[in-house]
Amino acid sequence: MDENQTPLPTYDGESPQQPPESLRRQLSRSTLIVVLCAVALVALPVLWGAFSGEVANWHEAAALEAYLNGDLTTAIRHMDTAIEKDSLNDRRLIVRAEYRRLTGDLAGSLEDCDKAILASDSIGNRLFRTQVLLEIGLYEKAIEEAKRINHEQNGANVTLNNLAYFRAVGNLELEEAAQDIETAITRSAGDVDAQVTTDEDDKGIIDLSKSTKGELKRSLVYDVFRGSDFVGQVVITKKKEQSSQARVVWTTRHGPIRNGDKIRPDFDATYLDTRGYISYLRNDLESARRDLDLAVAKFTHQYQNYFGAQGSVRHTLIDFRYGALVDLRDVELRKKEMARAVAVLRYHRALVMEKLGEPELAEKDYKRIRQLGFVPDSKLF
Repeated sequence: MDENQTPLPTYDGESPQQPPESLRRQLSRSTLIVVLCAVALVALPVLWGAFSGEVANWHEAAALEAYLNGDLTTAIRHMDTAIEKDSLNDRRLIVRAEYRRLTGDLAGSLEDCDKAILASDSIGNRLFRTQVLLEIGLYEKAIEEAKRINHEQNGANVTLNNLAYFRAVGNLELEEAAQDIETAITRSAGDVDAQVTTDEDDKGIIDLSKSTKGELKRSLVYDVFRGSDFVGQVVITKKKEQSSQARVVWTTRHGPIRNGDKIRPDFDATYLDTRGYISYLRNDLESARRDLDLAVAKFTHQYQNYFGAQGSVRHTLIDFRYGALVDLRDVELRKKEMARAVAVLRYHRALVMEKLGEPELAEKDYKRIRQLGFVPDSKLF
């Protein structure tokens, strides 16, 4: 530095290249505050979102607990809070829609369905909405949506059955409904219609040489008929080919099976109910009676297996044995859902019996419907 040049000022003897310690501490604090604020701006929304999600989860769990206890008002109140915390969750909207439907608030249920579909245009959300539309009485809208779903699912048996049933409930497009359910039943009915004999060990011998329809599939449920009467179901648990695949040896789960019984592949009793109800609407009463007799017998058989004499207790003990935690309130809800299906089938059959001029048989079905806890009227579908 030139001797004549004015020296740079210093601060408390510090080097001019270094700010004083007090200023450095002030700058450090300021920088830290700025950094923390920047981090907070990014992190707080994330943390708040996670916290809100947990609060929503808690309220949804509380809603389920209230629902299991039969308190739908409290269940809906908890779902209101859950949805406030997480308004774009379509699943929660559908849960509240179901609770509202069960209380009879169909307009509120439909509103939740519409919001859920805006969040996620899933098949499940749309199917639930069609059910609400049916209960409101907007049959044409329900059918149009069912047609779109069926088209998207390439005419699967389940969606064909849904579409046919929606048409039947609305008493609309019955010719098309009959064609759809016939297609679904034909596809699902399988190949075998075979005679059964038994040996001394209660093993069934199915002689396929007497069947014109082909192979027996393994590990599937089959209906057992004695004459024209449905008597139960069996499960193929062992297969042994003999005589060029003409005979299959198997053991029953729900024996005994008698010589001369016939087996046919099981298919959903609701398909028979749909076809039977459509036949009733088309005034083909004998066909309707035949289908509905079998549908009622099959579904009653399934209901008794689950919830008959000690049925629910047996089912619960099996679940416990395999390490599952069973809530008996949930078992009771499943029992009620299945009872409702039995009631619907019996209601359809009672309508047929009345039209056939057999009021005593119709009254038996009506009595059983009331015993199951339901009202036999046009709202039962």
